[in-house]
Amino acid sequence: MHVPTGIYGTFAAGKKTIQNAVGSTDRDGRFWYAQLGVEKKFLPFGATTIYGEYGRHDDMVAHFEEDTARSEATRWGFGLVQKIEKAAMALYAQATFWSFEQSVFAGETTSSLDLEDLTTVMIGSRIRF
Repeated sequence: MHVPTGIYGTFAAGKKTIQNAVGSTDRDGRFWYAQLGVEKKFLPFGATTIYGEYGRHDDMVAHFEEDTARSEATRWGFGLVQKIEKAAMALYAQATFWSFEQSVFAGETTSSLDLEDLTTVMIGSRIRF
């Protein structure tokens, strides 16, 4: 976090080896995720954090039966956290939007599964004691 401005960033990435259930070649799944936000004391009772996020997950699905299947998930979202210092409390709201694609290659033919997009919304509070 850059303290004078309150601007911060977070980044994560990883790789996971997925063993194929039918004994053929294992596959490496990969992901990356980034979040950028700002935390400032806009209100007298505590700091406010506003952020946006984006991430991508490639071939992280473990239930494939053929080496020719590929999956991709993309997520983006935003959120808000409001701290209430005297109550040791944080109120939060977050929305995340996911899109999914899965393709299977058979010779010269490619077929895609029709997967629904997903939206999640989370609202809550946390009290530390």
